[in-house]
Amino acid sequence: MIYNPNFSVTLLKTICLISSLFFLNSCSKDEPVNQKNITPDNNLKQWFVDADGDGYGNPDINLGKESFNKPLGFVQNDGDCNDDDKNVNPDAEEDEYDGIDSDCDNKKEDIYSTISKTLENEGEEYLDYLTATIKKFLFPTPDGGYISIGTSNGLSENSFANVQGLWIIKFNSELVKEWEKIYNGNENLVRLNSAKQTSDGGYILFGSKYDPSLSIGRRDDWWILKIDANGETEWTKTMGGTSDDYGSDIIETNDGGYLTVGRSHGNNGDFPTQNGTSQDSWFVKLDIHGNIEWKTKTNGINANNIIQLEDNTYFSVSGSNTGLKNEIQLLKLNTSGEIIWSNSFKTEKDINYHILNKILLGPNKNVLISGYISGSNGSIRDLDGVLINITLEGELNWIDYLGHRTWDKVNSIITSNDNQFYFAIGSISAPEKSNTDIWIAKYTLTGERVWENYIGSDLNDFAGDLIQIEDSGFIVTGSTSGYDEDIIDRDENTEGIAFWVTKLKPNGKL
Repeated sequence: MIYNPNFSVTLLKTICLISSLFFLNSCSKDEPVNQKNITPDNNLKQWFVDADGDGYGNPDINLGKESFNKPLGFVQNDGDCNDDDKNVNPDAEEDEYDGIDSDCDNKKEDIYSTISKTLENEGEEYLDYLTATIKKFLFPTPDGGYISIGTSNGLSENSFANVQGLWIIKFNSELVKEWEKIYNGNENLVRLNSAKQTSDGGYILFGSKYDPSLSIGRRDDWWILKIDANGETEWTKTMGGTSDDYGSDIIETNDGGYLTVGRSHGNNGDFPTQNGTSQDSWFVKLDIHGNIEWKTKTNGINANNIIQLEDNTYFSVSGSNTGLKNEIQLLKLNTSGEIIWSNSFKTEKDINYHILNKILLGPNKNVLISGYISGSNGSIRDLDGVLINITLEGELNWIDYLGHRTWDKVNSIITSNDNQFYFAIGSISAPEKSNTDIWIAKYTLTGERVWENYIGSDLNDFAGDLIQIEDSGFIVTGSTSGYDEDIIDRDENTEGIAFWVTKLKPNGKL
């Protein structure tokens, strides 16, 4: 056979023509071209970019990807409302007063302005460590400001030990200092243990003082100072003998006078029947001018803090000493000073002692007590803060121990403006930190902790007192030795411990 290349080409063209005609014929049916049903691949996934690495993606689909496998930097959920901030996502803790929708719930938030200020005693280089750990008291003033009453240490002119005097500071509503006054007790060391706002707009202060010139056996006396709204002295009074006498608490009574409580080691002077030990306490009733109306000795029962009840009787609590260990002692007196009831109850087994510093009658007619304990029982460290709630009959309702290491104290307690909660403040060792911070917490009346927050620095910070203001925020006083974190107006060159005052949000955050 002879091969003809032209014939092969012609044959190939004929086959292609026939195939084309067949294809066109099939395409002439009702089913349109390029509209075949295609089954999607179910393994192809939509991914959203997670720029801040918080596990939540940006919902903008244009920034996303479709992929069988997870691309680097992408996630499958699209719930992030701010992909530039890892602290903003649906699982973030919400601060409803910072104006930021941290948990992406689209709720409108207001910005609550906070304040943090430190100041030092004029005329003194700085406050010392002792100053930081002693009681401070805070009160609102009728003009919308605040007054702080505490103590300050300064070297006396005659070179005795550091003389502790009263430091009273008046602030306006923005925590700007308007005036301050110093009371040094005429070179006598003043220990302030109690301060109350009085019905005439002034303040009654109570504690003890001694003359540092007595180098052997300090002779403390009970000491009372009545001042007006401007810090001016109205009258003073001392009570005691030749031995140590310590004033603990004072209240304004319903008849306009005052009731004081404290201890005496002597057997002469104003407390003549004492046997020289610290086991007895004294109640002393004063009139509006500080004159003694009656005195009552407790005959072996400790008394430390007092309140007046609706029936005008007086209710007192005291922590245990080393002899009574874990007992809390209770007393009730009538308006004439007669002891009409006493009781006690026990707390932890191995507590060495309780130091109780404040008592209040709650809205549910139970008594809340704050302070600290010392003990050696496993979970109880050297010092733990404590809150104790009891009935007026002395039955324990609930107790909460606070602290993570050592030197933990609850300093003050208040009732919320709506009478539905308690607030507490203390000097507590913060979690995962080696130092003490100022701790503030909210409790239900039945003892459930609603929230707690810490404010402070990298060094030690100590709580003073707190009040809840009209907009439900807080004014908090304390002391700080730090210069970072929440301390914004000191630096590393600042020495010593400074007075610290803050305005906190209603959730206790700065």
